[in-house]
Amino acid sequence: MISLPSPHARAAPACAVVLAVAVLAACGAGGGSAGGSTATGPESSTPTSTNTSINGTSATPTEPATVPEVEVTLLGVVVGGSGGGVGQGQTDSLSEVVREEDGSCAGWASPGAGGSWTSGAREGGVVKVYDAAQGGHLLATGRLGPGKAENVDPQNDQWQCALAFGVEKVKRSAKYFVRVDSLARVEARVGPGGGLVVPFGARVAASMIDSCRAPSAPAPQAPTAPASSGPAPSSPDTAGPGPSGSDATTAPDPTGAADPTGAPDPTGGSGVGDWQSFGTYWSQGLASVCGAGLRVERIERVCRPANLATGRVVAVVDAGTGIVLEDASGLHLEGQHLTEGAPVVVRVSAAYPC
Repeated sequence: MISLPSPHARAAPACAVVLAVAVLAACGAGGGSAGGSTATGPESSTPTSTNTSINGTSATPTEPATVPEVEVTLLGVVVGGSGGGVGQGQTDSLSEVVREEDGSCAGWASPGAGGSWTSGAREGGVVKVYDAAQGGHLLATGRLGPGKAENVDPQNDQWQCALAFGVEKVKRSAKYFVRVDSLARVEARVGPGGGLVVPFGARVAASMIDSCRAPSAPAPQAPTAPASSGPAPSSPDTAGPGPSGSDATTAPDPTGAADPTGAPDPTGGSGVGDWQSFGTYWSQGLASVCGAGLRVERIERVCRPANLATGRVVAVVDAGTGIVLEDASGLHLEGQHLTEGAPVVVRVSAAYPC
């Protein structure tokens, strides 16, 4: 809850409002922050009064009363997902952070993601605050504090990384959007304790996963017969749904004899295999989903359940019917008759707690 002066007050002394774990009113008092901060914004000026003539009578317009702008101090955390183990050698190549043995964590220049990735999300990293998701005004800048690794569910190793920040003297806005270093600008939302929660803003896409990329058709082969022997034979159809371009008309064995275990296929003999993605880091979860023969049509970022870290798979949903195929209770494939290449929606937790 933010404590603000009444909007009907005609004039009031300059007052700062602090949005933090505890909301404080600071009138004329400074506060500490996780790093240095500088308020910025467009310049403005008050026009000079001029005499105007109304019906031949000289009149001087009355200057409006000056109402001071309300400023706030923003305190919160930037939260990144951790995939894999400790140290760069055990970290998933698309993890947003690297965790260290001493419990610290920070962004990194991942060899798998390319470029600087999240390397600017570390102690001393620049935080910029805007009043719009795109465009708008740069309101202030600040710095990140040291990263601290958090395990939100120790029994299941649900790790994430939190870096505190504080930005002083920020012009009050209906919403705030934060950009960490060169990452995407994301909305800052108030968490359960009153402080702001900000996701890293790193890219999450199925196209970043090898097994989720659409297979490319092989280049056409030149005919081996001499030109005088007639037209070249037509090449086989390679545009089937399977990754190897197999014949789409091949029906599954209704007897189940193709399964060496003799167990029935829970998907109705469709050829789509089982997968396990709930609770896994998104890159690992998507690899499992695509490896089972499904196609990730889109990724939805949803609020983070209390027992999951940010960047974890929350559910897999049939894109056509909306039926949940996987969630915390496991797979739900009975009677679905999924076909290979069936489109699904994968829901991935964002940093915002539910």
